[in-house]
Amino acid sequence: MPEVWRLMDIAFARAEGLAMRLFRNSDLNSLSRDMLEIFLKESGLPTIQQAEIMAAPDKTKLYIKALRIGDLNTAQNARVAFYNSLEGNGIFLQKQFYDQFSEIHGLIVSAFVEQQLALDYTGTTDYKAFAALQKDGKKKKDQLLLDIRARLWSSASHVLPV
Repeated sequence: MPEVWRLMDIAFARAEGLAMRLFRNSDLNSLSRDMLEIFLKESGLPTIQQAEIMAAPDKTKLYIKALRIGDLNTAQNARVAFYNSLEGNGIFLQKQFYDQFSEIHGLIVSAFVEQQLALDYTGTTDYKAFAALQKDGKKKKDQLLLDIRARLWSSASHVLPV
């Protein structure tokens, strides 16, 4: 259970970070070509993306999209690790805990689907799934923590002497 909890915590934090991230509000369109090249080289973006941004009519918009894609990929990797751990270790969890972890995973998935749709199709989002993750997900995570602690502490009092 500790590994599932750790990976859930990482995935949850990365999902929250996607919604709460404040993108760098630099107006790349106003930078000189030399300054833009320096900025992009220090950005950590792949060379191909840097070239695309340099050639784009709206450099700021493409830069922000590139950051969002990178953040989403990193967050998805954390979610997949959490899911794989949950499924691989689910047999060792009480049904109540498995179900609670699964509900949190579902909220994370919904938030990622919303973000992916915004990137691929709409360009904007109202972030309803992220709002649910922050509100309901936080409550579910807090409740899961309390339930796990209660179970661990109550079982400690029933240990037979050696």
